[in-house]
Amino acid sequence: MAARIILIPTPIGNLEDITLRGQRLLKEASLIAAEDTRQTGKLLKLLEIQTPMTALHQHNEHHKVKHLLEKVQADEDMILAVVSDAGTPGISDPGYLVVREACLLYTSDAADDMQCVDLGGRRIIKK
Repeated sequence: MAARIILIPTPIGNLEDITLRGQRLLKEASLIAAEDTRQTGKLLKLLEIQTPMTALHQHNEHHKVKHLLEKVQADEDMILAVVSDAGTPGISDPGYLVVREACLLYTSDAADDMQCVDLGGRRIIKK
């Protein structure tokens, strides 16, 4: 299986509004990159999910994205879930850089086996 980066929308209001697929993917992920680990931690606690988290926010995103991409490239079974505090990551929050760098601009040969997928199942890019 190719390493994957999955953009998972989180509930905007009630935490129980997350989809079943979103719950499953958060459990299956190797690592969750969260805009605010405290906020995402509340959701994971409610759902009884133990997946490790790392912070990906406006103060660390420029150097963290490179580190996360290296982890994904190094492990073909890696699943990186990217979440924002509320809604779909990648528009105006730190998830934007992951989408831009990993899913749109990344051009190395190693990226051939990396997939970026949004929760809806549409593949953003597959090189």
